[in-house]
Amino acid sequence: MLTLLIKKILIIFLILQLNACSTSAIVFNNLPFLTALRLNEMFSLSDAQEVIVKQRTEELQAWLKTDAIHVIIERLSQTKQLWQDGYFHEASQYFEEGIELSIKEVLAAASPKIISFLLTLDEANASQYLEYNREKSEDWFDYAESQESKIESRIKQLEKWFGRLSKEQSSRVADIVFLVPSEQKIRIDNNKNWVDNALKASLQRDETILKLWLMNPSIWWQEDYKILKKINRNQNYELVTMMIETMSEEQQKAVPELLDDWIKKLQDLI
Repeated sequence: MLTLLIKKILIIFLILQLNACSTSAIVFNNLPFLTALRLNEMFSLSDAQEVIVKQRTEELQAWLKTDAIHVIIERLSQTKQLWQDGYFHEASQYFEEGIELSIKEVLAAASPKIISFLLTLDEANASQYLEYNREKSEDWFDYAESQESKIESRIKQLEKWFGRLSKEQSSRVADIVFLVPSEQKIRIDNNKNWVDNALKASLQRDETILKLWLMNPSIWWQEDYKILKKINRNQNYELVTMMIETMSEEQQKAVPELLDDWIKKLQDLI
């Protein structure tokens, strides 16, 4: 719910989904409005709630501009340098750890702001979100619908970094990636579980458990989801290792070029 939205906001700053500098600047400059618009779709906000969302997002936006984005740029620059120096595995690990750390830092800064909003939720907001979540769940996890869709999803992710994969590399992806039995259902059920718990805590005005959840979302993960997450993490590690071992010179150059593009786009926001 809110943790997912914060992660999406962070991804905007990392420019993982945007293609043009002007687009990223427009999104950033209009972040309070866009966040309120998105949350209104999820919760059907009252006027008072919309004011709170915009104010808290403006505060987060200012912190991101003065602090967080500079740190993210430095981490991306260090990743790029490691890669260009030939430390491919180290660069990959550093990047992954940097993203996780950045997410934790953003959540730490945003946690009081998120909680101030969650404590305003009423039964009508909760019902609206439950319906929104029910309608969207299958779409969110459609990549886990079949073995083929999961393989296709992983190939697309790799091609964002390395460019077009060769037939041999695509074949290796198919060898590495496998669908866990009932994977889509596991994800949907886990999503429903933590949503139910988060809404319950919000309606009960349990600020303590909300703080704990925001800093440690895994407290409401189900056991089969924890196992699934470990399996997929191992698959992703194997995929990155495979690409590092088989990448062409052109694919090797594509990674720092992409990082450099993200760095320039982030610099345009500050």
